Amino acid sequence: MSATVVVQARVPEDLKKDTDPIFSSMGMDTATGIRLFLAQVRLHNGMPFEVKADPFWSEANQRRLRKAVAQVKNGRIVRRDIVEVDDD
Repeated sequence: MSATVVVQARVPEDLKKDTDPIFSSMGMDTATGIRLFLAQVRLHNGMPFEVKADPFWSEANQRRLRKAVAQVKNGRIVRRDIVEVDDD
């Protein structure tokens, strides 16, 4: 076995609080979950899952949302033209 090193990462408190029980339900602690993630990155030579931007937060969609908010504030009818994402 190779030597170990300490890796520190700052994460939001609620993220750790929410994920601790998930790791626990799988019989591991958070540190083991992080080691598992790093091992998968090494195995895949990259992220072990697809990383993509949520189209909801795109600049074009945010402009549409700001326009819709302005229309609502002015009492105008709002068209439904924001980007929709399937929950699959």
